[in-house]
Amino acid sequence: MLRQKDNSIKKAIETQVALERKYLKDEYDDLKLQLRTRYELIFKDLKNKSFTLSNQLESQYKSCHSLLDRIQHKKDKEIGKISSAFTKAKDEIKELKKFYEHEYRILADVIKAKDLKIIDLDDKLHNVSTRYLFDETIEPAFYNSHKTSEE
Repeated sequence: MLRQKDNSIKKAIETQVALERKYLKDEYDDLKLQLRTRYELIFKDLKNKSFTLSNQLESQYKSCHSLLDRIQHKKDKEIGKISSAFTKAKDEIKELKKFYEHEYRILADVIKAKDLKIIDLDDKLHNVSTRYLFDETIEPAFYNSHKTSEE
């Protein structure tokens, strides 16, 4: 009887432990399922946020890249205009230099011709009898007046 009582207490304890174990296992499984569900929700949320952030960053990148392309295109046009203006000015300077060198040669030739003419006239003047040249008593052979006489 003691044994039977012992066995019945033992069985009652085992039954109680089995129930407690089942209760704890169910609670554990339930908590594990909640944890897994929360993890999946958080993972999906992070994935969505990551996707949204990625799209935003890509959009900003494309916007900035497009803006930079437009600015670079505008600057390239300005550089092209400045370069062509510089080339045009450089060509004009070369043309002006050629023109002025040609004009300088012409003027130098004219001056040389005038110098030669002056030297020639000076030689002719000195070849004329120099005794009449510096004589102040000699009157001129004729006299021209620019004033008209009122007679």
